[in-house]
Order: sequence, then C-alpha cells, then structure tokens
Amino acid sequence: MSDRLRIVGVSGPIAAGKSLVTARLVADADFVAAIGGPVALIDADATLREGRRQPGTLRDAIVALHPAARLPDGSLDARLLADAAFGDAQLLARLEALQWPIAADAIAAAQSAAKDRGAALLLIEAIALLRSGLAARCDALLLIDAPRELRAARFVARGGSRADFDRRDAAQAGLADALRAAGAIEIDASGSPEAVAAAAGEAIRRVCFTGDDPINPRR
Repeated sequence: MSDRLRIVGVSGPIAAGKSLVTARLVADADFVAAIGGPVALIDADATLREGRRQPGTLRDAIVALHPAARLPDGSLDARLLADAAFGDAQLLARLEALQWPIAADAIAAAQSAAKDRGAALLLIEAIALLRSGLAARCDALLLIDAPRELRAARFVARGGSRADFDRRDAAQAGLADALRAAGAIEIDASGSPEAVAAAAGEAIRRVCFTGDDPINPRR
C-alpha cells in the first residue's frame, strides 16, 4: 500500500446525504485501519458559505455583481442571493467564477495539512466538482445519489421548504448524469447512513487502495 495521499471528490444532488457519508468515513476506525491512515475532509461548499459571511474581497465582489443581496449591516442576504442565482444560470456561473478560486486555495491548504499529519485520504465534498475544475485534483469521484422524492423528504425534514428544494434541484439538473459521464462511482444513498457510508468506504478502498476494482483510478 503506497503512502501517497489519495484524494476523492464527493458530490451529488441536494439532500442526497453527502455530508453524512463523509462525516462517517472520517470517524470510522475500521475504514481508517483498512486504508492505513486517517481520513481528512474539506467541505468546499461550507468553506464558501463561511467566506460569504466574512467581510472582505469575496463579499465585496458579490455585492458588486448583485447589489440587491447586500443587507443594511453590509452582510449578504444568503436566501435572496441563492434565489437569484438558482433562477439565473448566468448569475450562478459568474458567482461561481468568483468563488471557486477561493475554494481551490482552501483545498490546497487542506491537502498540505493532510500530508503533514500522515493522512491516507482527503475527501473533497463539493456539489460543483466538475464545473469548478476541482475534479482534476481527484484520484476518484463518488456520486452520492437517491431518488428525487426521497431527497425532497429529507430536505423538508431538516427544515427546508418543498418549493426551495424544487428550485435548488432544478438548478442542479444534469449534475448526476455529468458525474456519471466523468466516471464517478455511484453510491445508492437510499439506505441507512451506516449502509451508505459502508458502500462508499468499500468503493474508495477498492479503487484507491487495492486496485482490484475494474473502475480505474483517475491518475
């Protein structure tokens, strides 16, 4: 087993369960033992949410692009901005162009830190792995997916509205198909979090650490 840090991108449509899977893999002692070292994680989407909350260059650039999102205290109205972006593909693309270089820098720092601590695996969780170019950094991609109505129920159960789910899901149309076309390993997220995480862990182990799976690593 090589001591090289493997990098796996984890993506999929809204409310499929990506964060549950990645959190369980980080905490799974048996999985850590099977791959020969700790699992590091960076959530690119969470990194960008935090960046939008902080005063600075990114927030200023977003306000310049969409002034209506600025609240009186200078912060961003996250819901208004999301509604505008999900309803306007051109605005969404321009916002992503502002934000993904910041995510790329954060991922580079996470990769360096993971190597320093002797991690065997770095998981990059991001919805827009392909559009952002982040997939090129990965040895393998995972597509976490579940039937649309199940994802909708999960979204509503955690406090969202069905209308908001429909809008966000429509903005991600074609995401799963694009990931499949890029060679992502599909994980059925219909089952329990434990079962889904176990399937994801086994796929990662076989593709990135044993080489006995017919799906080849990306590099």
